[in-house]
Amino acid sequence: MRAVVIRHVAFETLDGFAGPFLRSGFQTRLCDGWDPQAAQELRTADCAVLLGGPIGANDYASYPYLQELHSALVSRLKADKPTLGICLGAQMIALALGAQLVRGRSLEMGAAPIELSTCGAQSCLHIFQKFPEAWHWHQDQFTLPAGARKLASTAVTPVQAFDRGEHILACQFHPEFAGGVEPWLVGHHAELMRAGVSIADLRAQALQHKVDFAHKAEHVAQSWLHGFMD
Repeated sequence: MRAVVIRHVAFETLDGFAGPFLRSGFQTRLCDGWDPQAAQELRTADCAVLLGGPIGANDYASYPYLQELHSALVSRLKADKPTLGICLGAQMIALALGAQLVRGRSLEMGAAPIELSTCGAQSCLHIFQKFPEAWHWHQDQFTLPAGARKLASTAVTPVQAFDRGEHILACQFHPEFAGGVEPWLVGHHAELMRAGVSIADLRAQALQHKVDFAHKAEHVAQSWLHGFMD
């Protein structure tokens, strides 16, 4: 089976999800979103993961490749092919399902707990019921698409995660994050300076929760993959 991983910046990767995908037997292709083959890969791959990035999911004027990915994603989701979106990728899935993208009232950045819904506690995210701390890095957020189930929320972000059946999962937070924070701190330097966020505090949070983050990443990916592969 083929899995395509759509990335937008080099330092946001499968990270803690890489091991479970490898053990599940997927041949994984990493594809930059602007690659001429990305949209076709997104249409045809057996499984797709859309990673995060610092741009707006509907900023088609500045980043035309997003429109091509959107069209491919609409087709993919209509076919109910296994698709996982993280942060920007989750926003792209929400838009493709007809939801709205909205600007949050504040940045949500660093380690903070999520609250699972009743559905979320029975989903592949159920490990966050016992270990609720998650990694966040966003301000844009989305409304809940029609036909989807809300799985998680925070006070800042009413919809932190949703699913649609066993094949479609979208997480605004970063369940794949396994604690390796330095690439994020370097790659987002300008954003952090504008926001006045303490780099030292973010580093300390990541180090404090690193073991738990890695454990949860493995668990979430395994649970999601098993949900449609078994």
